[in-house]
Amino acid sequence: MFGLLGPASIRSRGVVSFPSNKAHWDFLEATGVLGDDFFDPLPIGPKKDIDHRVWVLESQAAEILGVTKRALERRRQRGTGPAHHNRMGYTSYFLEDLDAWVATKPKGYRPPPDHDK
Repeated sequence: MFGLLGPASIRSRGVVSFPSNKAHWDFLEATGVLGDDFFDPLPIGPKKDIDHRVWVLESQAAEILGVTKRALERRRQRGTGPAHHNRMGYTSYFLEDLDAWVATKPKGYRPPPDHDK
């Protein structure tokens, strides 16, 4: 008969599908229940590196570069602008990418004047 923890025979042996704490895992490993091919649903290990780079939205990037948002959009669409990323449906830029893009321009380069002001 099946219950919350599986068949009665498994419950009677004290084996639970997903042990809830480290002591249970240690017990299962010591008794040999866990084989080499056992899949751990919650692996314990080092966390993934978090990207701590600073990013700005498209309008903020345009302001930093001294161009209009539309001009930056056109450069992005043509593939001539800085590297961009989509975050939650918004186009964003890493500040490092903006600096690198400006560094690739000739020394006398200045963005076109802002016509909206």
